[in-house]
Parts: sequence; C-alpha cells; structure tokens
Amino acid sequence: MKIIIKATNIKLSPSINQYIEEKIGGLDKFLKKYNPNLIEARVEVGKTTQGQRQGDIFRAEVNLSIGGHLMRVEQTEESLMAAIDSVKDELKREIRRYKKKQETKFIRGARSWKKFWRISPLARFRKSKVNKLIKKK
Repeated sequence: MKIIIKATNIKLSPSINQYIEEKIGGLDKFLKKYNPNLIEARVEVGKTTQGQRQGDIFRAEVNLSIGGHLMRVEQTEESLMAAIDSVKDELKREIRRYKKKQETKFIRGARSWKKFWRISPLARFRKSKVNKLIKKK
C-alpha cells in the first residue's frame, strides 16, 4: 500500500508521520486479496482553524483508492492521535463493508447463473429402453 501524507496548518513531525504509517499501514491485512500496487491511501491531517484552542480542532482525512473504487473517511477530535485512531476504525469498517458487498454480488451472480441453467420441472424426458426392460421383469 502506498501512503501519501499531507499536513495542513501544522508541522508534520517524524513521530506523527510514523504513527500514521503504523495505523494506516496496519489496514493491509484487510486488503490481502487486492494488488498492493493498486492500493493508495492519501492521508491529510491538520487543524481545522488557526485561532481555536479548545474542542474538536484536529482533523484527519483518508482517501483510500482500491483499483477504481474510492473510500473516504474524515474525523475531527480533540487530539491528533485520537483523530487518526478514529479514522482508522472507520476506514476498517468501510473496507469490511466493501468486501462484504463484493462477496454478495458474486454470490448473487452465481445464483442467477444456476437459475438460468436449471432444467425446468415441466421438461419431459423419454423413457429409456433400460427402464422398460427393468419394469417388464
């Protein structure tokens, strides 16, 4: 997974950078069946406003691209680490939901093919000669 990090209204320290890599990179275990070269996570962290000093002022946003599908999660919290943690949890939920949806689509398609190829109960078959011989004896 390729992780691109952007900071807004804050300076990005190496410890924050490492924390983001650790948390967002840990989602790889949910994306094993996808090609890792096609997965890209764009992470943006920062403050919502410059002057505010209390409340939910730190924001974390992740845009995860899997092939052609885009998942977007955004959270605001009182601390930057809490915002990153809540984004990770929400993104995990979104990935599971996406995988479940893909699985359901596959099963539904397989069910329709099975229904298409099923022989109608109204179809009539000729009795074979073997059945006639068995009944005569």
